[in-house]
Amino acid sequence: MPDYLRFMDVRWALGGMPYSNTPSPAIGGYVRFRDEQQARPLS
Repeated sequence: MPDYLRFMDVRWALGGMPYSNTPSPAIGGYVRFRDEQQARPLS
C-alpha cells in the first residue's frame, strides 16, 4: 500500500481488494482523512 494511506481511514465496501484476482472488476469503498489524534504516535 502507498505510504500516504497511513493518514487515511479506508473501508472497502464492494468487491475484492485490488490485485486479489477476484472475477469481478468492480471495487468500491469509503476514504476519509484520519483525525489528528489518531495519527499521533502513542507516548
